[in-house]
Amino acid sequence: MLCYEGRLSLYCFVSAIFSLALLWVFFDLGIFADPEWAGFWARVVLLAVYYLGLNVVIWLKFATKDYQVAVRATFLGAVFALGVVIFQAGAEEYRSFGVYGTLMAVFHYSEYLGIAFCNPKTLSPDSFILNHSI
Repeated sequence: MLCYEGRLSLYCFVSAIFSLALLWVFFDLGIFADPEWAGFWARVVLLAVYYLGLNVVIWLKFATKDYQVAVRATFLGAVFALGVVIFQAGAEEYRSFGVYGTLMAVFHYSEYLGIAFCNPKTLSPDSFILNHSI
């Protein structure tokens, strides 16, 4: 059974992916059909602003330790979603960057989720291994 922090991280990771993907679908459906905002980079900027708003909601909702888990999982979900968007809609020279971002997000999140499933007693926000290169 997955521990509380593992479930929280899974919820935040998947929620970030789906909410950012849903926003991208709204762009494609023409809800934001103003030609000035139709460009790829304008969409990326709007997604970044949305992500910042998502972080404010997380900051208001969760306590200190839960916030640390939630914000990291949400960040990795957002990187995953943005990587998919770059691969799908970006120029040819940027597609490999989209694949790289997606794979890195999956790697770092799977490290945390694996520890949450196998050894929850040692689980901490550092288990995301985001600071391994510092």
